[in-house]
This record gives sequence, C-alpha cells and structure tokens, in this order.
Amino acid sequence: MIFCPRPLFRVIVPKLPSETIFSMGAKTATSLSAVMIATVANKALSWLDVVVIDENNYRRSLRAPLDANGNPDHAALQRERPATFIGLSCTMTNAMPRVLDLVCFYRQDSRVKGIFAGGRHVHNEPVEILEAGADVVVHGEGEGIIVELLTAFASGLEISRIPGISYKQEGSVVRNEPKYLKNLDLDTLPHPDFSLVGYSKIKTFPVSRTRGCSGNCEFCSVNDSPRWISPERFLDQFRYLISIGVRKFFIVDDRVEEDMEGARRFFSLLAEDVRKKKLRLDIMVQARLSCADDDEFLKLMNMAGVTNVCIGYESPIVDELKAMQKPINPKKMLEWTRKFKRAGFFIHAMMIFGYPLKTQRSEEKQISARELADLFWKFLKQAIRAGVDTLKILLPSPITGTPLWSRLKKEGRLYDVDRKYHDGTRLLFQPDPGIDPKELQLEYIRLMRKFYVRSILWPMKSVSLVVHIVRIGFITISLPVEYFISGFGPWYNKWRNSLIYFGAHLIIWKWHNNFKKSKFIAKLRRTK
Repeated sequence: MIFCPRPLFRVIVPKLPSETIFSMGAKTATSLSAVMIATVANKALSWLDVVVIDENNYRRSLRAPLDANGNPDHAALQRERPATFIGLSCTMTNAMPRVLDLVCFYRQDSRVKGIFAGGRHVHNEPVEILEAGADVVVHGEGEGIIVELLTAFASGLEISRIPGISYKQEGSVVRNEPKYLKNLDLDTLPHPDFSLVGYSKIKTFPVSRTRGCSGNCEFCSVNDSPRWISPERFLDQFRYLISIGVRKFFIVDDRVEEDMEGARRFFSLLAEDVRKKKLRLDIMVQARLSCADDDEFLKLMNMAGVTNVCIGYESPIVDELKAMQKPINPKKMLEWTRKFKRAGFFIHAMMIFGYPLKTQRSEEKQISARELADLFWKFLKQAIRAGVDTLKILLPSPITGTPLWSRLKKEGRLYDVDRKYHDGTRLLFQPDPGIDPKELQLEYIRLMRKFYVRSILWPMKSVSLVVHIVRIGFITISLPVEYFISGFGPWYNKWRNSLIYFGAHLIIWKWHNNFKKSKFIAKLRRTK
C-alpha cells in the first residue's frame, strides 16, 4: 500500500528587514492572525495538514533550514515537505519586498496550487501582489472564508462567489463584495493553536478579545467598529493556554478597555482563578492613559496578573494631538502616569515625534526639529520621574489607506522611499515648515539614544557598555539592602530596567551603524 501524504497549507509570516528595538518582540512571539487562519483550517479540514512558519521567530537551534543569507530556506522546506497551498501575512509594508520574493519562489513550484495573501497592506494595495503571482488577496477577516477558499482551489471550483477577495480574471483584477470582511461571530472561533507554529520558541503568547477600535486616530489603520469575544469565552481561552503551561501573555487589542464592562468581567473572573490556583501570570496590555482614573479597573488588572501596560502618549504638544485626533489631555499625562505606577504596573510609553500639523504654524511661531526634540525631552524627563520605564518613539509613518496617508499624498509631501524603510524609524514625508528633514531624522535618533544611553558616552561604545554592566552589577549586589529598605518589587524593577536598557543600547547602536551605512538622508526625495 502506497502512503500518500495529505496536502500541506503553509502559512508564512515574512521576515522584517531591519534590526531595531521595535522588532525585539517578534523574535519571542508570533502573529496571532496567522495562527488563527491556520487553526481554523486545521480544525475544519481533515484532509489537510497545516503549519505556520514565522520567519521572525525561526530557530536554528531547532534545526530550522536556513539559506546562505541566514533566512528561512524555503527550497529546503519544500524538499522536506512540499506545500500545496501558501498563505502570506502582509500587514507590514516594510515586509513586502520579502513577501514578493516568496510569491516569486512559490509561483515557480508546480506543486503549489494556490497562493493567498491577507493583511492591511495588501488590503489597500492588492494589485501588486496579484501581478507578482499571488492567486487571491483576502480583504479583512479571513477566518470566515479560508475553508471555502482552500476547498475551492483543492477541487478546482469557481471562486467568483467567495466574498471579500480579489483575484485576476482574464488579465484584470476582480474584487468580490463586500470590500472588507468583518462580520464574524468571534465567540464561534476556536482557540488559537500555537502548536502549529514550526521551528519556533514562543515566550510571549499573543491573544485577543477585541477587534477594531472606536478611536479615530488619523495615523491608525485599525478603524473598524469594535467587536469582542464574551468575557467567559476569553477566560476559556486563557484557561486552555494556562493548562498547557503558558504564563506570559500579550493581549494585542489596541485598547484593552474598549468594552469596559466586558473587560471588568474578564479580569474579575481571571483574578479569581489566579487566587484559587495561586497562578503567577505575566500579562501585557495596551490601554489609554485615562484608564488611570478608574482605580477599580487598575486593581482588577493587577489582581489578574497584568504586569505591563503599553500606553500611547503620542505627544506632549497640544497641536500635534489635535492633528492626530487623539483625545488626550497633556496636562493630565503625568498625573495619570503616577496613578498607573502606584497601582504597580511597568509602563511602556509610545510616542510619535514630528507629527505633521493640519493647520501650519505662522512663520513667527515655527519651531525647528531641535526645539521640538527639546520639548519632548523636557516632558520625558518628567515622565521618567513619574514612572515611565521604557519608551518607543516612532516617526510618523503614513500607512497606505489611512487618513494621514491620504492627507500627505494630497499635499504632495510623501517621499519616494524604499519600502524596507517603512518601519517608523525613517522619515517618509516632507516635515512642516521650519523643520529641516535631515535635522528631524537626526533628532529622532538623538531622543532614543538619550533615553536608553548616556549621550555623553555614546561615541565611546565600550565605555558606555561598561557603564551599563557596572550598573547591572551594582543593582544586583544591592538586593539585600534594597530588600529591607523598599522591598523586592522596587529592586526588581530597577534590575529589570537595567537589563532592558543594556539590550536596547546594543540594538540602537547596531541600528545606528546600519542607518549611517544606508546613507538614508541622501536618499530622501519627494514623490512627484
């Protein structure tokens, strides 16, 4: 009897092109959307095998095949187990060069019957990847149609009635209605099956209760009407993952408090589990600063095991917040920060430097990039004292399809920049009058350096690294004294932050060297 293996559906999360502080998490987590697509297909189709290859969390130590450049070797993967269907996660614009290479490679393999792409980028720009050789672009939530799509390609059936997809027909791109798939009953979806992710070591497990956001931020691509899983269903997901040994979670929802009533219920139920089973969970969430006014909610999160809170401060400048359509009162930022810190949370601040205004400043009120950076640093020094532990600053990134992208395109301010640089660390548009582009880019780098590295020591790499190491050592040996003075928690926060700053220092240094080698400043030119 001849054994005939089942067809394989390989879902690929493409490798990000640059090493920055912002890609650290990708090496220890994975893409929840890719895992969910794989899980739905795996549970529904008994005739199909499914695997996820996350190129950002792909371990040589697990004997993962690598090519000469250190990237996942898809030729070797095809020799090891040929895939019949390929799924590509195309959310990040800067990953698109890698995505197109993968499409080209798999299109040349006659064993591949279907290449499917989904994600925010190809949702807004489907033509390019279809022209490159992909068969279908899925617009929106693919869990509702992936089974139908795979069945159709496996059986040679017509796809014209499958909703929410684009494909080529007789040389033209056809797009089936609706324009965006978002009507799933989230409670009917299975729990994510992370065992499908091959050659990886997941340390932080991404989970989600809410999709969409009621905010109206100009720069954000997550603008769907919010929907959510019931608190009880989300608790079941946590219990399942906890039962297989998971303790570290990242709730990836843009705002954990989007459904405040449901969030309270969920954290209350989880806190009860934590108390009864004596669990030690490590949960990271994203929340608005204004949540600090709700003492009860902060207490529930703390009791449930939430340790880290990522907060979008965005900017301390009122005019920039108005341009972003961000409902934050900058006068209360520090007060709210102190409340989060008093509640016991590790605070990760997220900011945007150099946001383009909608109404330009008069000539006498224009400020330079250095003056803008000084305003940010003045605020950051206060925020550090108030309790901010770590920082992520981005330059404004006009994501295709967002209101910010539309505005800057209409104004003719977008630069023609290689997509591999669309990572939030490179300037992609002409700044406001009075702000020199080169200076804005360099001041952005200086802000990140000042936060994580003593700037006076920056040119002396070995000396500044030694300072970090000495600091780590000093904090480590101070434990007995610190324990009796302020307790284990405050000491641990200092020790943990010193390690984070050391790692960030190395990453920023490497990024800065690559930035200089790329001669990015000289490449800036305005799109015509």
